[in-house]
Amino acid sequence: MNNNIISYLQGLLNHYKLSTATALSELLGNISHDSLTGLLHKDWKPENLLYMAISLLFLLKGGYLIIDDTLLPKSAVKDCNFVKKLYSGKYKTQIYGVSVVVVIWTDGYWRIPLGLKIWYKGGKPKPELALELLSEIRNKMKLKPEFVLFDCAYAKGNLLKRLGDYGWYFVCGLASNRHFKGEDIKKYKNKLNWYSKGLLWNNQKVLAVRSKGKFFISNRLSITAKELLKLYSYRVKIEEYFKVFKQECGTGCQVQSISAYTKHLYLCMVNFIQLEDLRDRYIQRNIHKTIYSIRKSILSNPYVRSTPLLKRLKGVLVS
Repeated sequence: MNNNIISYLQGLLNHYKLSTATALSELLGNISHDSLTGLLHKDWKPENLLYMAISLLFLLKGGYLIIDDTLLPKSAVKDCNFVKKLYSGKYKTQIYGVSVVVVIWTDGYWRIPLGLKIWYKGGKPKPELALELLSEIRNKMKLKPEFVLFDCAYAKGNLLKRLGDYGWYFVCGLASNRHFKGEDIKKYKNKLNWYSKGLLWNNQKVLAVRSKGKFFISNRLSITAKELLKLYSYRVKIEEYFKVFKQECGTGCQVQSISAYTKHLYLCMVNFIQLEDLRDRYIQRNIHKTIYSIRKSILSNPYVRSTPLLKRLKGVLVS
């Protein structure tokens, strides 16, 4: 199985637009379609592969965890329970796709995916999936971030309380109908911009800021309004990640099992990590390349069989 993992990652690196098992098998030439498909259906934990890949390249310390979700188009497969017709902000209409909740780590430079979970109607709410991811990350990676960042969709009582229990600080958006100091926050102070401390609906003390008609909160009471808004702006890093992940990492896949598709997406996350590592290696040589230009250079060359990450993974998995 470990050899198949390396082959799958080699295929994603070189044939990201067509990531079906058949397309990857034809590209690789030395592994069957059934072997690649079988890899996705076997019983193994893809998050452990991701953690291993991260540990081989990076030392994550401090930084920020960012929670968000995105829609992955999946029009070729419409008859499985996790593929739904959902609204796409990109296409401004409803499309068939898969909604995934993602956590990444950043220090302002690196963008490192730490895990994902697929959301589907009738399943666990997205904030609960985010909680499960944070728990796994905390237990397995022993991270202690400076802040956890998320928008108002994740500002729910259980998640806010758990972060407080972990001793982690958060900065997040807050919906205008959420209670602050006993009333809807939109009714508190008839001013466009303000800064105040008080209790939420769950009796959690926070610093609240209104800026340009939007509301933001943090359980770090000593920061200023300017610092809070600057921290919240770091959320753009997950938008950068989503764009690269969807365009460059081979997320398209025709499997109809949620478990198999989750494994495929984790392999795509490992693919992103090796591209992020290559981006940094160019920068260290004073060559400023984006991941998009790196992808073009890989595809324009003869088949690229390895990267520094693949070499290290092969040494660990296949030895």
